[in-house]
Amino acid sequence: MSFETLPTPRQITFDARNHDLDNNQNYTRDGEWLIYDTRNPGIDSSQAIEKVHIKTGETVVLYGTAKGGEGPVAGAGAASFSPKDDRVAFIHGPWKRTGLPYDFTRRRGGLVRGEDGGGFAFADARDITPPFTPGALRGGTHRHEWDGSGQWLGYTYNDDVMKKLGQDLRTIGVTRLGHPVQVENAQDPLFEGSGEGFSALVVAVTPDPKPGSDEIQRAAQDSWVGLEGYLRADGKRQLARAFVGSCKSKSGEVLDEVFIVDIPADITHPGPLGPLEGTETSFPAPPAGCAQKRLTHTGDRPLPGVAGTCWSSPDGEWITFWRGTIPGCSRFLPSTPRGNTCIRSQHCLKGLPARRAGQRMANGWLLSRNRGSCSCVPLPVSQVPY
Repeated sequence: MSFETLPTPRQITFDARNHDLDNNQNYTRDGEWLIYDTRNPGIDSSQAIEKVHIKTGETVVLYGTAKGGEGPVAGAGAASFSPKDDRVAFIHGPWKRTGLPYDFTRRRGGLVRGEDGGGFAFADARDITPPFTPGALRGGTHRHEWDGSGQWLGYTYNDDVMKKLGQDLRTIGVTRLGHPVQVENAQDPLFEGSGEGFSALVVAVTPDPKPGSDEIQRAAQDSWVGLEGYLRADGKRQLARAFVGSCKSKSGEVLDEVFIVDIPADITHPGPLGPLEGTETSFPAPPAGCAQKRLTHTGDRPLPGVAGTCWSSPDGEWITFWRGTIPGCSRFLPSTPRGNTCIRSQHCLKGLPARRAGQRMANGWLLSRNRGSCSCVPLPVSQVPY
């Protein structure tokens, strides 16, 4: 389909409020509803999560003061539907009764049913008071993304404890739902509390990466790899998240590159870098079994660096990203040590299968940001010096 034959856009909301889609899993499984928040202009001003029927224009409030909850919140937004049961995950700021303003380090994942907004719970537990709780986080989670099974949430994260020490470094975490974490003596004024799932950070960050190394000072622009992970060399599927990590070139310049981190099915065991819950002077550390790998090395190429969210194809074989002004695609090859075989396209990539309703389309993401027709055939990997 060329851009000349695309349907004409049709407006479906008309009331005098913002209706913000957060570039995530906005559709229900049947493709009939879109979910949005009412930020104006930022999430801190949003008091409601709603959905609209794309054919009839009917709207339903799923979360907010109109639902008679615990009271106003300092931000509720960036909502996503689960691909399994249309459960909704969204950013939930502090209760206004706490007096705490919305902040990157003060937000959690809220959960409600997608049908009627009932069954509210927090996904991630929060504990910022020593001694910290394994499975609970100490900061804020953002842009919650469901995996294909509906059992995991992935997100970016900012640590409250380390921010106060001058290290406000964004990284990436996950929550395994169905494994509740209780926070003893949780302090409501600090927005502490229990969660429905066990949470852990899966990417280690450092404030001053060694030049030329794979150490990173920031991790973001992340997404799940495949609907069920990617296929390893041994024939088993591996849960993983792809992301953009900020490292340093050999000359010391900050450089964004594509990384991937394998995530174990059991995230309850501490790894070699330290305790899951962190300490009063260190970040929470990734669990045992987390394996991080750099997929791109663009420092000595024209237009070094990458950008954009690392969306993948449903089978986990391809990860899309931007490199400079050129859209690219990094193919993850689990049988190779580098895993950075790439192809390049000036317009779009043909043949990347789209995710189903409720999931981002890997090829649609490229199409929405490029001009031209979909006639480009990827070059053989051996012909692209990427």
